[in-house]
Amino acid sequence: MRTEITIPFAFDTAPIEQMLQERGTEEAMKIVERMVRENVISKVPKQRDYYGSETDKPDWKQYVDQEFRLWLDEHEQEIVDEAALLLAAKAGRKGPWRDVLREIREEQS
Repeated sequence: MRTEITIPFAFDTAPIEQMLQERGTEEAMKIVERMVRENVISKVPKQRDYYGSETDKPDWKQYVDQEFRLWLDEHEQEIVDEAALLLAAKAGRKGPWRDVLREIREEQS
């Protein structure tokens, strides 16, 4: 004969869930950091020391300069066209061109 007995037992799983969540967050951050190092920072040029040898530090300035120059090269004509339109619009509302150019130079200074 088989008899089943049920014993009521309360067990709080909140501390275990919190611990798993914290460890999961730490592991996820480690994975993200590793992926950034492998896929982003490794593509950035390295800084050079006094003697011209590469260091372990990424040269973010050189990277941004390169990317910005590429972007400027790709959009050069659009930039010139937009600047010409803005200049023409401003000149159309003002007097002679020399006054407009002087005003623009003063704004840039």
